Amino acid sequence: MDLQVLPARGAAVHRVGPGMLGEASAAVARHARTARPRVRGVAARAAGRSGSPQNEVKRVAARDRADAFHDLFRAETARRVHRWLGKLRVPERDRGDLSQDVLLAAVLSFGSYDPSRGEIARWLNGIAVNVASHYHAKASRRNEILTDPAALCEAFGSATAIERLLAAERRGLLRSLVLELPFELRSVLVQHDLYEISMRDIAETRGIPVSTVYKWRSRALHGAREALAKRIAAEEERCARPGRATGTGCRQAAEQPSRNRNRLRAGS
Repeated sequence: MDLQVLPARGAAVHRVGPGMLGEASAAVARHARTARPRVRGVAARAAGRSGSPQNEVKRVAARDRADAFHDLFRAETARRVHRWLGKLRVPERDRGDLSQDVLLAAVLSFGSYDPSRGEIARWLNGIAVNVASHYHAKASRRNEILTDPAALCEAFGSATAIERLLAAERRGLLRSLVLELPFELRSVLVQHDLYEISMRDIAETRGIPVSTVYKWRSRALHGAREALAKRIAAEEERCARPGRATGTGCRQAAEQPSRNRNRLRAGS
């Protein structure tokens, strides 16, 4: 019995027997699809060679980032940050600590540094500006100056706190009196006396004669005076009740509406 020579590994066998095909059929049996991945792999290896432009750009960027990272630990960089903080009005006693904060923040956020957008000094200067801004924003760094109340009164006018409080009470009282008027009378009074709209414009807007607008305003002033008189009478009656103290509080309450009455008379 003759021993047949087995074909090489990977060769295709078309039939079993004495006439089996060996190496000659290997090239015929290979399919075209099996050859494409090998071609792609060759192209990829060719693109990744040292002479390709993409690889050269990556190498340059990596070298720039490495040089920039080493610059963060140089003594000249620390002195530069110290000068920047001085120009940002950071006191000398705190510049050393803030310099360490700037360098620490630069190391922690170095992954966001892009050499193509600028030098490392420019990027580091932005971090120093942010650190100095947060330093000045702290409440412990603020300088509060106590001002004399008399100086505040001079700065904001001659009115004292009591006078401003009384003025606010007068405005509240007049507002409540106006709100008690009918809508037509109240609207005319507000438009003319508050927003300074002329009587003719009010009449044209409402489609009524000008004389009617004057009558409505007169009725509004008369109604506000009557409401004010009723409030004065009620306050005087409250202060005159037996057992009610007739001190400064009642006198001020009685004097306050009279001032409002004079104000309404002046407006008429």
